[in-house]
Amino acid sequence: MISDLKNCFKKRLLIFLPVGFFSGLPLLLTSATLGTWLADLGVNKTTIGLFALVGMPYALKFLWAPLLDIKILNFFSNRVGIRRVWIIIMQILICINIFIIGNINPVEDTKILAFTALTLAFFSASHDVAIDAWRIEIHKKSEYGLGAAMYVTGYRIALLVAGAGALIIAEIFSWKISFISLSALFPLGILLISFCNIKTNENDQDKAEINYKNFFKDRVIEPFKDFMNKNNWILILIFIALFKWGDALLGVLAQPFMLEIGFTKSEIATISKLYGLGATLVGLFLGGLIISRLGIILSLFIAGILQLLSNLVFILLAIKGSSISLLVITITIENLSGGIGTATFIAYLSSLCNVQFSAFQYALLSSFMAFSRTWLAAPAGWFIDNLKWQRYFENFGINQINNPEWVGFFIITALFCLPAIILIYYIDNKRKIN
Repeated sequence: MISDLKNCFKKRLLIFLPVGFFSGLPLLLTSATLGTWLADLGVNKTTIGLFALVGMPYALKFLWAPLLDIKILNFFSNRVGIRRVWIIIMQILICINIFIIGNINPVEDTKILAFTALTLAFFSASHDVAIDAWRIEIHKKSEYGLGAAMYVTGYRIALLVAGAGALIIAEIFSWKISFISLSALFPLGILLISFCNIKTNENDQDKAEINYKNFFKDRVIEPFKDFMNKNNWILILIFIALFKWGDALLGVLAQPFMLEIGFTKSEIATISKLYGLGATLVGLFLGGLIISRLGIILSLFIAGILQLLSNLVFILLAIKGSSISLLVITITIENLSGGIGTATFIAYLSSLCNVQFSAFQYALLSSFMAFSRTWLAAPAGWFIDNLKWQRYFENFGINQINNPEWVGFFIITALFCLPAIILIYYIDNKRKIN
């Protein structure tokens, strides 16, 4: 345990706490926070809904990820490395972009705002590609768990700042001041990356020798072929898409559920968001420690079971109703298991990447990860509205139960955790056989 704690203070791990923060900061500024600003100014809901499309670059970043292998600004690349140069460039562009958004009138210049938000998402997604590749290249495989924990911790803190922090500043001052204030944080990130001298585990000169005539073959086809050489690579992709399926279904309706059973908005914000963040950060750290002790595969298996059990805990809340103490227990278990699951999952994705193709391969795998968060989570509301759970419970002799639709929904979300658990067990056994 003491040695694990000491490892957290290695510079190549610790640096990803602030790096994760600057990676996460733009996300809500192109989604929830931006939507709140539009709603506050009276923009119609149809327009606000269409603004969700500006987040497309996050799901498509693998398409241009190979371009971030290109060596640019040779003077700086030779001194700080290709990855850090791309990170710095993207942070500069993000900083300028957020500042511009803060000076746009959303009512009068809605189209300009949409275009600027889209470019912000593009720069932010590209920023993530460079960071993920850099993280994989400088961490040893034994450090993937703690490195992921550091990164996601910073990322989650950024979501709080860009969410609650932005709203508080907007309420006290204005939305313009809110966005400009957040843009003013990025020079700190630029200085941090510029003066952080950490060597990668590979030779940057390898990326310098890019054959531009065969660029597509070398940077797209070859990474695909390299990944396809892995045993059970199709099953691995299916597992990646399914690992967060149950969690994603639950996440879509968790807050509407809490409101429906009687919790106030302030109670949800305080317990689910603020306290929940603390529980998630603890879970991330525990996930890193578990990986360092048990390895990635066993940690994934444990995380999958914990995620399944945490979804079932919501059943008690549905039956009991608006109990603050039970909500605290539920959020504690759900966020601890979610943090452990996130740390182990990111470490697993990192371990699948060949350092030579880290930018493209991680961008591709993380796009599969987003599949459950978007498409597979879409039917969540249908399960509530269309399946008559009370009738099913009566078949088992349960005639009276509070919120039967929600109880049934949480059972479904738990069951949808099972395919990933079965797959990781099967994949690991096949790996050992081979």
